Amino acid sequence: MRKYYLFVIRKEVYEIYKHRPESLFRTLKNLYHLEKDDFEYGFSLYHQLCETFDVERLEQYMIDKYHLEKKGNIFYYENNYLLIKPSRVILKTNVNMPHLFIDFKCYNRLIFVVDFDMYDYFFLCDDYNQIR
Repeated sequence: MRKYYLFVIRKEVYEIYKHRPESLFRTLKNLYHLEKDDFEYGFSLYHQLCETFDVERLEQYMIDKYHLEKKGNIFYYENNYLLIKPSRVILKTNVNMPHLFIDFKCYNRLIFVVDFDMYDYFFLCDDYNQIR
C-alpha cells in the first residue's frame, strides 16, 4: 500500500528545486518528522515552501466528478482513501500511479508528490509516466 503526500510548491521554490528534487524531499521529510517543540519553526518553513490547497473546491470536485462520499473528513473509494487538508493531500492506495494524479496535475502543476516510506518523490509537472 502506498501513502502519497501531495504538496503545492511555491513557484519560486519550484524554480530552485526543479533540478534537485531530492533536496526538497529531504526538507519535507525533516518537517514530517519534527518534534513538537519545533512546530513553530516547521510551520514557518512550510509556508516558505508551500501554498495551501483550496479544500472546499477540491472536495466538491471529487464529489461532482467521481461521486465520492465523505465519511468524516475522508473520501473512501475502491479500498483507497483520500484526505484533503489545507496543508497537504494524503492519498493511500494500492496503485503506484493513481489516476487521481492527473486531476491534481490539472489543479496545480507544481504539486510535489512524496511517499516518505518508499523514498519516492516527483513533481506532477514532470512526465511521471515516462519516469516510472
